[in-house]
Amino acid sequence: MRICGSYLQWLLFLLIILQYSNGCFENERKALLSFKHSITFDPFGPLSSWGGSRDDDDCCKWKGVGCDNTTTAHVVALHLGDGGLSGSDKDIKFLRHLDKLKILDLSFNSFSFNFSELILGSEKLIEILRLSDNKIVGSLDEIKEFNSLRKLNLGNNQLSGSLPDMSTMLSLEVFAIGKNQFHGNLMGSNIGHLSNLKCLDVSTNSLVEPYLKSASLILANWMCSSSV
Repeated sequence: MRICGSYLQWLLFLLIILQYSNGCFENERKALLSFKHSITFDPFGPLSSWGGSRDDDDCCKWKGVGCDNTTTAHVVALHLGDGGLSGSDKDIKFLRHLDKLKILDLSFNSFSFNFSELILGSEKLIEILRLSDNKIVGSLDEIKEFNSLRKLNLGNNQLSGSLPDMSTMLSLEVFAIGKNQFHGNLMGSNIGHLSNLKCLDVSTNSLVEPYLKSASLILANWMCSSSV
């Protein structure tokens, strides 16, 4: 039995090694390629290095992709801001296969998905979410699903609705939602309970903002331009 157990452990080890011997995991590489193929406009070519040849199978070496190379080579970061990218309204579904993702930056592109489409089961570990300057619609009703979130920038989109209760998002340091269509009472979201908040930008919305009663929120509002 000892021999059998050792053999199985060794076989399992080999399978794990083969799984990412070429860098990133195969299912994550395929997910990134599916995203690339959904893009209809790539003016600055940030995706040109993605799977261009057989020698380019390691998605950890692709432009804008960051991997946790110290442990498993899972994709943990996507830095695709300022790319001018646009594609179909289904282009965000690839994220369901990147369940170790911690940083997602798609700012300054032309994505037009609904914010709720980001709730794919892969959002739990995301700490930094930068989606500003796109055409994203919907509400923030499911924002608490991002329970590891530290920095959120959704400025200059087409988001709307009232803000949900955010009192449990205690890790949040940056909350920038300026230039959208939110309405209602800002303090109704219990944002004043977020003791780690360093940046607050809710400008150019239709929110009632009695937050000047809170010294910490005044400071967060003043510091926001340098924190996002």
